[in-house]
Amino acid sequence: MGYAAVTFDGEKNTFDDWGLMLARVSISDPEAQVITTDIPGRNGPLDLSEVLTGYMTYKNRKIELEFDASSSYDEWPALRSKISNYLHGRNRMIVFDNDPDYYYYGRFSVDHRLTDEATATVVITGSVDPYKYEAELSEISLTGAGSKTATIYGSRMPVVPTITAATATTATFNGTTYAVAAGENLIPGVCLVEGENTLVFAGGGNITISYRGGSL
Repeated sequence: MGYAAVTFDGEKNTFDDWGLMLARVSISDPEAQVITTDIPGRNGPLDLSEVLTGYMTYKNRKIELEFDASSSYDEWPALRSKISNYLHGRNRMIVFDNDPDYYYYGRFSVDHRLTDEATATVVITGSVDPYKYEAELSEISLTGAGSKTATIYGSRMPVVPTITAATATTATFNGTTYAVAAGENLIPGVCLVEGENTLVFAGGGNITISYRGGSL
């Protein structure tokens, strides 16, 4: 079974809204940003790919979708304009019907090909972020006063969560303690990685931790 259709920004379905029948799908794997340097006297290059961040980073991936258009020859100019006005050169979120728990995000372009009065092809190409994002935002709530601990199992994509605190407190993560102000906080040093992550709050009121995971 192949892809039935895709939906852009939760509002435009390629089949329901434009009558496009998906004929071919290509989603490339993102290229790893490998950084190496040669050092005299050392066997093989030194791999510095994860030195700055502690994890591998990736380049954008490419999505290419080819559709057969079901519109008649007379309807083709209007349909072509409708699709291009909505997509061409714009950043959009795209969800595949057979992978509804994730979305890709990036900039798209459109190529229309009218072969004859009965045959029209639409090719939609996107340069999208390397990770596909979880459709649902994950949220953890800690209630009550006193010390509180959150154990979070991170996805493949590293992410800095939003920490919302009722009152000022501190958070300890990987041996480092950070100040947490009342309200929303984004702390770059608190980056959730794949696997188990532990956050310990010294006290204060209720705390909410929200984040959106991602997968390759």
